[in-house]
Amino acid sequence: MRVRVDDLEIVGVNSMRVELSTGIEANAFQVRIPNPRGEYTGMFVLPQEARQEPITDPKERSKLFDGRKAQIEIAGQVCFRGFCDDVRIEEIPLPSIELTGRDYTGLLIDEVVSPQLSAAVSNVTSSTAVTRIANAFKLTPKVEKTTKIWGENQAFAAGTPVWSVVAELAGKEGFDAYVTRDGELVFRKRVMPAVISKTIVVPALSGGARFLGSPRNDSGGESAMELEFYTAKTMALGLKVRCTGHDPKANRSIVFTAESPLRNRPNYKVIEILDRTLRTRDLVSARAWAELLRISKGLVAGKWTGPVDGNLRPGDALAVKYEGRRTGQEPLAGVYFVTKVTHNLAETGEFTTRAEFASKPLAMGTVEEIQRATSR
Repeated sequence: MRVRVDDLEIVGVNSMRVELSTGIEANAFQVRIPNPRGEYTGMFVLPQEARQEPITDPKERSKLFDGRKAQIEIAGQVCFRGFCDDVRIEEIPLPSIELTGRDYTGLLIDEVVSPQLSAAVSNVTSSTAVTRIANAFKLTPKVEKTTKIWGENQAFAAGTPVWSVVAELAGKEGFDAYVTRDGELVFRKRVMPAVISKTIVVPALSGGARFLGSPRNDSGGESAMELEFYTAKTMALGLKVRCTGHDPKANRSIVFTAESPLRNRPNYKVIEILDRTLRTRDLVSARAWAELLRISKGLVAGKWTGPVDGNLRPGDALAVKYEGRRTGQEPLAGVYFVTKVTHNLAETGEFTTRAEFASKPLAMGTVEEIQRATSR
């Protein structure tokens, strides 16, 4: 592991956390360095002339980090590039220095939409809005063309965080969006990989939804130190199933909507079912709830925790295999797509990687993918 800030390499790191997500949220890192004498000293290598005497002036301390470029390598792989945005002297539980930072997407997270920009990004396609945002902040737009104007988001008010506009449009289009260190605002369709980056083999003797095993496995994959699945992920998407039946006596429609508790999410998807053979409200509601449950079973998410892996990236494909047969668990075998990666170095010295993953419709997040999932 190597932590660099510009041309300085930080030594003595006793805990670290790096969070990487698919390209909508900013990647972030947190590093903690022991500081028993309450001063910056003996913490750096490269270049040799870097001063090692105590630095007691807070302004001088901030000059070493604030806004500087940061890079983190794990097992020889660069897993984070960005900038430092905060450094603090901590006393609890032990004297230490805590350094935090984000990738270059953070440049737009701190900005808000001006009245002029609000008019420019309203009632236009997503690609036009993102291009105008890039131009307004002197970034180079790398934007794939879109054609739809989303009716429920025709206006973005002044004062709205700029990145929330980009992230909302990306979510609706099923796009990734991020800012590169070269000053490019990228807005492009998310592409699922064809190559599997990691295979996790669940040992035959494990049971339940959580599995424990050794780091390596004779079946050619990596066993799970911790593997957990979640189904019914309509909770995450804010899906609704609207079922319409018909009451012949009153000659009117009967409408019932089954939905997750996240009914106020702006990005919810509505699946329509029209069935005139359903003639009572009870039958209509039962059909709506049954359809919502069926859809949920095809929308699976989970998380895996294992030995640190600097190669794993959000967007990678991850395969889950089972040794032997296990009634009720085999359907969970298959290929999933990584949505978030967290590398964590604990003060105990344990260094792990956690991957959050999802089935393809959840990972894509587009209306078209959800509709394909529901038609099977």
